[in-house]
Amino acid sequence: VNFTKADSSIYFTNGAEINTTIDNTTGDDNNGTLIIGAGDSTFGGAIGATHSLKAINLQGSDAVIFGAAVKATTMSIDANSVSFNGDATADITVSSATEITLAANKNITGSVDVSAADLDVTLNMSGGDSTITGEVGKTHAVTKINAAAANSTSTFEEVVNAANITLGAGTAVFN
Repeated sequence: VNFTKADSSIYFTNGAEINTTIDNTTGDDNNGTLIIGAGDSTFGGAIGATHSLKAINLQGSDAVIFGAAVKATTMSIDANSVSFNGDATADITVSSATEITLAANKNITGSVDVSAADLDVTLNMSGGDSTITGEVGKTHAVTKINAAAANSTSTFEEVVNAANITLGAGTAVFN
């Protein structure tokens, strides 16, 4: 599936299972919006591999699984759970109670922010060596971060604002 025009959108309304890539082939980054509605959705292929999408918006989704790398300028999350099984490149804003899981040896290049103070947002770093390059919880704190599983290193390159941080037997680096 390719975005070929700058202001294009794709909307999946009731869950989706997409096993191919979703790409921006306009020639420039920051084009195309992927909107994912209610239901469980799985995306097996890379998203934004050639050029990043403008936005990925999860709107009232249940569980969303990204099976490969995801690249967008922004990502808004209104979902029960989101799993990144590939690297994620986006500035992420969470607007609902959500559990975000980053697979082992995967990274988030960007920030993870929470839009309201009363949201229960958990960030799980599953193991291996993983890094989050941007601020975590800039506007409002993340409720809980689970990081530094045994034999792993979890690195946070910017400020982290979390109500609770649980570290396993691995190493956590706060720069």
